Amino acid sequence: MPSLTIKNMPKDLHARLKDRARRHNRSLNGEILEILDGVLRGRPLDPEALLQRIARLRERTAHWPKLTDEMLDAARDRGRV
Repeated sequence: MPSLTIKNMPKDLHARLKDRARRHNRSLNGEILEILDGVLRGRPLDPEALLQRIARLRERTAHWPKLTDEMLDAARDRGRV
């Protein structure tokens, strides 16, 4: 099987990859292969699953204040000097 060496990987990227691999119960190599395969092959979109995720997110954030265009404009303007 072919192999690949990744050079000059930033430490923070390596740490994030290791953490992601741990969360998915994979080796670092296995996690990188899964990421590459997903990006290059693409995953078919499951509209129903996406809508369920959106609904759960809306439920969890329902108590947050609703952002208006005016609020976003004011926040953007405050960031300018």
